[in-house]
Amino acid sequence: MNFFGEHISILPCDNFPEVFKVAADAAQSDAAVIAIENSIVGSILPNYNLLQESKLIITGEIYLNISQNLLVYPGVRIEDVREVRSHHMAIRQCRNYLLDFDWKVIETEDTALSAKHIRQHHSKHVAAIASKLAADMYDLEILTPDIHTMKTNYTRHGV
Repeated sequence: MNFFGEHISILPCDNFPEVFKVAADAAQSDAAVIAIENSIVGSILPNYNLLQESKLIITGEIYLNISQNLLVYPGVRIEDVREVRSHHMAIRQCRNYLLDFDWKVIETEDTALSAKHIRQHHSKHVAAIASKLAADMYDLEILTPDIHTMKTNYTRHGV
């Protein structure tokens, strides 16, 4: 939305290979945005490999500050949470916050997919670490905003 404008349709994908598959099909999408580098962990090599294997090219880039939030189904309180799900990088980015709780932490394929799962299953004891956009897309509450440790973390995305 930052690159193309707010009047676009977002087609969420469950994993990075699916992003490339959808992006290569002009009937499904006009473009894709894929993470290629993070200021903490460096290059995201699997995505570079997917790019090399595809016929797609990067035509632009955007840098996004990372803001991770604890998302819950509406009405869930922090004392109700028993489990947190998210992508392994988001979990690492929020390690210090998570140390304050005795929650089961489960790695998933994607932050937004974790949020989607909460909405689909009306989860009352599961939280997700994800963006404000994921909270908006899946009508979830941000129980605790900005739980990431490194406040200057950003990710470079290829478009």
